[in-house]
Amino acid sequence: MARITLSTHWKFARLARTLGSKVLARGVLETLWEPCWMAGDAYCGTSEDIEALCEWKGERGALTAALLMAGAKGAGFIEPYQGKVNGREPHYQVHDFLHHCPEYVRKRRERELDLTVPKQCIVCGDEYFSRMATSQVCGDRCRLRLFRARQRETANETFHETDETIGNGTHTHSTQYVPSTPVLGTTAEPRPRSAAAAINPAIDPDMEDDVADLSPSISTAPEPLRATKRAQPEPDISPVILTFPVTGQGGPTWPLREAQLARWRELYPTIDVLTEARHALAWLEANPSKRKTAGGMAKFCVSWFNRSVDAPRGRSPTLITGSLKTAGNQAAVEGFLRRRGALD
Repeated sequence: MARITLSTHWKFARLARTLGSKVLARGVLETLWEPCWMAGDAYCGTSEDIEALCEWKGERGALTAALLMAGAKGAGFIEPYQGKVNGREPHYQVHDFLHHCPEYVRKRRERELDLTVPKQCIVCGDEYFSRMATSQVCGDRCRLRLFRARQRETANETFHETDETIGNGTHTHSTQYVPSTPVLGTTAEPRPRSAAAAINPAIDPDMEDDVADLSPSISTAPEPLRATKRAQPEPDISPVILTFPVTGQGGPTWPLREAQLARWRELYPTIDVLTEARHALAWLEANPSKRKTAGGMAKFCVSWFNRSVDAPRGRSPTLITGSLKTAGNQAAVEGFLRRRGALD
């Protein structure tokens, strides 16, 4: 998109007069600038390339001449290309491309130029190419080394405490912060590592050899972790009431003991827990493929008891459901059910 002041510029007025239409002149310029902005390059090509891009239907070379002569002394919307090209045919570029193009085009051109300018890795010193203007390392290996060096730098930060006595006898205590030592690309004298950093070699693998040089008064052995064990419940040794077949670990059977049965009787006072447990046992024996594991038997029994409480087992009277449209239909249904013994 061109600047909003383009239509009032004298060069545009000259081009529009030569082409015979402001709409045609603006369309030609927009079509010409678009690929240059996308590429971040002012190069337009030869006269034939320009007229083919703009789909010029007039006299051959007339559009290129109009773009070239729109300004004074040939400084129109295009100008001769400043770079090196093959062939004798003249090539052209957009006049003052970087001055008039949008900001994103300038940034794109800077990124493209970064690919042609070698950078030097601050870790290994090798040359490399990168699109990122802030890039400092050539690859992942050097990036990891730089990260570890900065970790070591942070670990080496120390504080120096001093005690002073001024003239009137007043005692003062001060703490001075000592900044970390530059890691790469500097000539500063290295400071001794702090004890905390040296004790923990995990900060950097290169520090493992420094641990052996520490004073014997500093212990390098890690403090043992105190594992907290969960209290195990006491085993149930009450008599076995029923034995259920199970599958998986803990099998092949799971015992239902008297203590567990007594507890379930307290929780389910409205049902006969022992009878329901026998029903569950019979169901498992009749369905071997649906047997549970030893760890899941308690949950299975509780689910069985819950269903028994919610829906008591036994034959219930047949209920008439649905929509009965007439009293005659209802009487016929009741007579049928009475003959079958479903109703009193």
